[in-house]
Amino acid sequence: MKKKHLTRVLALGLAALMLTGCGAAPSEQGSSAENRGESTQESSQEEAQKEAGENSQEAESGEKVEITFFHHFAEEGMQNWIADRNAAFMDKYPNIIVNQEIISADAYSQTIQTKIASDDAPMIMVANTGKSFLVKFSGAGHLADLTGLEGLENINEKILPDGQVDGKQYGVTIDQNAFGVFYNKDMFAEYGLEIPKTLSEMDAVCAKLEENGVQPFVTGYGQLWVVGATLKIYEDILCGPEWYTQHESLEASFSGDEKYAQVMDLFMRYKKYWEDDAFGTDSEDAYDAIANGEAAMTINGTWMVDAIEQRNPDFNLGFFPMPMSEEPSGAIVDLVPGSPLCVYNTDDEAKLDAAKKYISFLLTEESCNAYATMAKKLSTCPTVDFSFSKCLQEVVDIPADRQYSMAGHERFTDQYNTLQNELVQKHAMMDTFDFEALTAELDSAFTTAVK
Repeated sequence: MKKKHLTRVLALGLAALMLTGCGAAPSEQGSSAENRGESTQESSQEEAQKEAGENSQEAESGEKVEITFFHHFAEEGMQNWIADRNAAFMDKYPNIIVNQEIISADAYSQTIQTKIASDDAPMIMVANTGKSFLVKFSGAGHLADLTGLEGLENINEKILPDGQVDGKQYGVTIDQNAFGVFYNKDMFAEYGLEIPKTLSEMDAVCAKLEENGVQPFVTGYGQLWVVGATLKIYEDILCGPEWYTQHESLEASFSGDEKYAQVMDLFMRYKKYWEDDAFGTDSEDAYDAIANGEAAMTINGTWMVDAIEQRNPDFNLGFFPMPMSEEPSGAIVDLVPGSPLCVYNTDDEAKLDAAKKYISFLLTEESCNAYATMAKKLSTCPTVDFSFSKCLQEVVDIPADRQYSMAGHERFTDQYNTLQNELVQKHAMMDTFDFEALTAELDSAFTTAVK
């Protein structure tokens, strides 16, 4: 199946009309009130003028400013949240027009780099590879310093460092993703299955489902990012953050790496339970299969909650950490901060000011709560209540000793991440998986990339 690339530009609204006809000038209003014996009362017209002035200094000049939010958030819930927030933002700042441009996740990295290099960068962008993106583009002077930005106080202080480089805030993470197994709770109940906490228990669940004619897993491994999403669960928890740095810097090799052998053993362990032509399907196919009851489980991130609800509002979706050993304590949820939002460091002060106002607006408690309820994601605002979603609440309720957080840590930079995903995809689709051949090719590819 060909990868689905989505590129579209949406103008989410026209700037609202500026407030006009607010009555006489303040001095004239005061004089008139005094003549009527009302000097102790503040004019409601003055209040309206004051509020409008506080909301937007630019509105006073009437100059329109247009900015673009460039991202890969195609889920309907995310789209609803962005549309809702943009409408509210443009109501508050009627002279600022916010557009959005959406592109597929697989094409995002190359496209944003091309845009920045060709001086066609959007004002709001997503640092899709996290800290490595921030380091690269802040170092080149392309990202605006957001240190001290209004709204940062609403974000979990443990998450803020993910958007920092050398002590300066260049990006802001508004969500974190929980990675693990999403499953059909009704199907589990129908076949008397309990949540597996060990590898043996997971094997038994898969066998039971297959015996009853149910596809245990659906993957969507035709897309590289989906391959990477599964790999990183195992790599984060089994290998740790230093592992990424050591391999990218060639301080360690893949060949003979026992930890990586564990990673690939777990990745390939359930191949016999994957869908037919797993490397010809994508994430959308996986969402459809789960929502339609064609498969029982998928390994993915918490964006699944919205994807399934949009397809089947009555679906009974559950979540559990992926078992990684024969110890129940080894079933750990991988918590990963989402991609930080950044502002392009333009010389156009009006656009820069507008973009910073937009980010601040997205960081308000109102926006954070709307993000959770509309996008069905784990907001990084500590005051958000997730009781509206049983599945998200299950994630939040997982005990702290069974959570692993990547906050403040780096993974592979974009080039190396793509190399690994491509080579794992290539070798995993072969009839016989050869770990030695994979690791030899990875070592060669990483060495070439460094040179």
